[in-house]
Amino acid sequence: MSPTTMTMIAATIALAATPARAHRPGPDGRPSDSPPAAVEADPTPAETPNPPAGESPALDSAAPAGDAHPNGLEQNSGAGGATNVPGPTDAWSTLDGLPAAGTGAPAAQLAAEVGSSTVEAPDRSRRWRISASLGIHDCTGAFCDDGLDTAPFFGQTFDFYLRLNDYVALGAGFSALEMMPDSDDVTGNFFAGTAGIQGFLPLTERLDLWGGLAAGYGGTLIEEARRSGYSYASDSLTFHGPVVAFAAGLDFWVGSWLALGPSFTYDLTLWQEICETDVCTDWDRVDPAVRDAATLDYWMLAFRTTATI
Repeated sequence: MSPTTMTMIAATIALAATPARAHRPGPDGRPSDSPPAAVEADPTPAETPNPPAGESPALDSAAPAGDAHPNGLEQNSGAGGATNVPGPTDAWSTLDGLPAAGTGAPAAQLAAEVGSSTVEAPDRSRRWRISASLGIHDCTGAFCDDGLDTAPFFGQTFDFYLRLNDYVALGAGFSALEMMPDSDDVTGNFFAGTAGIQGFLPLTERLDLWGGLAAGYGGTLIEEARRSGYSYASDSLTFHGPVVAFAAGLDFWVGSWLALGPSFTYDLTLWQEICETDVCTDWDRVDPAVRDAATLDYWMLAFRTTATI
């Protein structure tokens, strides 16, 4: 083989080997002559180091432990780890107590609201007082004890007073007491109209002690039915004159406008005239024995109801 031919074969072999070396892949699969690729960050998060014993990781350095988070849960921290519990469902403060079942309101405040709505406090600023009493009464004196031999029976009083302040009231009243003589043929009644003053002493928020003094005019009418032939006729005996009344009692307020309680009334009579049927005689001209026997006083123990407006 000639030297020229040998040179040409060597050159051909060298030319064929050069491209093969240029495109040989590198360790990363890219051509060996290309620039190195950029290194991407590892998506795996870095591990958080464990805290020292006795401490817990802070979830929010700006909020103290126990504060409510926007997700409606409350974060409590401690040695035992974090615990999530439901927080308040509305604006009630946890300082007012735990919410009552089925509501978002504290039980203490609900009890106060219910109590105030069911039991109203007395409103002593209401000035007008309307009172009615029903009870047992009787009269004193020889005419009642020996003559008529009366027994306790029902009586009623009505008062209408204007309360000037928490302690004083002015007004008027009316009494109607039915007497109970021992005889079925005899009936008796006492009537009186008075005007007076009442005083009040609040003992507690709902209890008042009161007393009154009044003066007016009254009378006692006694009638006896008798047989006259084939019919019945009646003879009457009437006493007229001034009356002085004393009263006292207790008012227990069961609402803002209503009071109930016991009362005691004593009516002292000062007769000026006695009338037998149609004949009337001045008190000064009546026989002293009759005057003494006819000096009648009335007492009544009653249950009293007062409404204010």
